[in-house]
Amino acid sequence: MQASLPPQAAVAITNRKQVGCVYADRIDYVVTSPVVIAEARFGRLPFVAYRATLTGVRVGGNLRPIEPAISIFLARPDRIEGLAGLGGA
Repeated sequence: MQASLPPQAAVAITNRKQVGCVYADRIDYVVTSPVVIAEARFGRLPFVAYRATLTGVRVGGNLRPIEPAISIFLARPDRIEGLAGLGGA
């Protein structure tokens, strides 16, 4: 992608199989059973790593289920309250 190339043109160039694309202002992951696996700081920024089960992706206002659900790892700058931790986290 280049600054002079609009997103639609980049998609047209790389989308050889003409898969339907959706432009969204927001994408959210829908997970269950998140567990803290690590906490650290990078400079002044906090970092909390989680293991969870991905059950869907919300694109704009549309929920796209993931079947079968899969195990994923994710990171956030904050700790989700009330979660269990692994290995001293």
